[in-house]
Amino acid sequence: MYTHLLTSGCSFTESVRFMNTPYGSTHKEAGYYLGRDRDHDEVMSDLQPLIDQKSTCNYCGSWAPWLALELGIPLKSLTNYAMGSQGNQMIARNIVHGVEALLAKEVPVKDILVGVAWSGIDRGSSYTSLVDPNYFEEASNRAGWMVNPVQFLEESERTVGWKIYNHHWANPWAKPLHEDSKLYYNVYNETSTFAIESAERIHWVQEYLNSKGIDYFFTNMSIQASIFGPATQQISDKHVTKTIDLIDRSKYCEWLGIAEWQANYMNDDEWLERHPSTYSSYMYMKDQILPYLEKNYPTHT
Repeated sequence: MYTHLLTSGCSFTESVRFMNTPYGSTHKEAGYYLGRDRDHDEVMSDLQPLIDQKSTCNYCGSWAPWLALELGIPLKSLTNYAMGSQGNQMIARNIVHGVEALLAKEVPVKDILVGVAWSGIDRGSSYTSLVDPNYFEEASNRAGWMVNPVQFLEESERTVGWKIYNHHWANPWAKPLHEDSKLYYNVYNETSTFAIESAERIHWVQEYLNSKGIDYFFTNMSIQASIFGPATQQISDKHVTKTIDLIDRSKYCEWLGIAEWQANYMNDDEWLERHPSTYSSYMYMKDQILPYLEKNYPTHT
């Protein structure tokens, strides 16, 4: 049995967003319990009504805490680095550093399960050494729903961090986040570049986890935005195709995209553009992740 679950992704996997909403004190879903010392039956007695009601509450959905509950992993032993808009470079880094942190605490390799829902390939990041240590306080939560720049190492100095970029922020409605992103995408704005960088990061994580002997599975926010999306599949350049070919697709759930799965499951194409709900996240875990684990790691499930 696994005792620790380490996950990452973008907003389709994020489970802490809920706790920053006005509903935090009255409405409960899986992310509400992160870090709380509650047993499985006690938590599920609160959450079962949301499943029964097929809750469509947006921005309350994440498969990560549902999976922890299903596998009997205490939610205090779930480390979820997912954050809205972060790209695959950041996801790869926090997965590798997250595993190293668990190993430093002498958590046995056999007790660790890693799950990743990769983000859109066009999302970027850059490391910055900041002169003013107050920059984090001034810049954090500038959009009201995320932290940028971001840190994921507890021992980090307050004057350094990762800036993340999203192509949507090149539009004026996202001020002030769009200023940095506009500069970034003036330089990096080619699908081939995005594809190579994402494929290299995914391959890095794949080989790192293989080298450690850690069980893991992958999925994507959506097929459309992923390394397997139509824009990438149209590229014939061998620099791109050979890099993508390094990725072991057998490590992915049957459906390569959460968005496409939920649109199919809900029988409604509007779900292609919607973030997962409480109910769809739960059902994605039951329909896609659990079968993958039962097939590939039966002794642990």
